[in-house]
Amino acid sequence: MQFETGCFSFEKSVVLNALYDTIDRLGFRLESANSFRGTLIVSERSVAGRIRIALDSSVSGNLTQVSILPQGQDSDFFDQYSKRILEELLKTIQMAQIAGNHDVETKLFRRRRK
Repeated sequence: MQFETGCFSFEKSVVLNALYDTIDRLGFRLESANSFRGTLIVSERSVAGRIRIALDSSVSGNLTQVSILPQGQDSDFFDQYSKRILEELLKTIQMAQIAGNHDVETKLFRRRRK
């Protein structure tokens, strides 16, 4: 199974809020969300397929893993936007840091598995 993963040095709630802003800024449609579990399903009108985004902070309270997976059989949307979502999420967090004048180091580690 293909997926993209990024790790952010922030609590799950911070990353989730940044993810909502990122999805909105990219113009994607939020089809379903479970904020408690940290899962979202997003799509885009002009591209077939959907993406499932899952947040996990079980390893450490201050480290949140974001996994992006294709949802269903059609992976066009995943292929086109999975990396971009992580990149834009990082930008959203960095912009929030600048606006809040925080000196917290932001880390993003990406890897793709098949």
